[in-house]
Amino acid sequence: KISPSRRVPVLHDGDIVVHDSLAIAEHLAERFPEKQLWPKDARDRALARSLACEMHAGFARIQWTLVGSAAVVIGALIGAPQL
Repeated sequence: KISPSRRVPVLHDGDIVVHDSLAIAEHLAERFPEKQLWPKDARDRALARSLACEMHAGFARIQWTLVGSAAVVIGALIGAPQL
């Protein structure tokens, strides 16, 4: 099965469908509090969430950079005119 946004990752938890890695992490932390998936200390937990969000926000930029770089390389290989 795939997520409603047609992106991965997706978690099917009974009739609950959660997509996006951060949303999945939050869902699992709520579902299994005894596993302490986030740090117990509020300050440490806030830092962990901040770092996770910062990394997550950068993924799109990295993907676009890689796609753009790949297009330039492929264009050079096939002799496409440079823009």
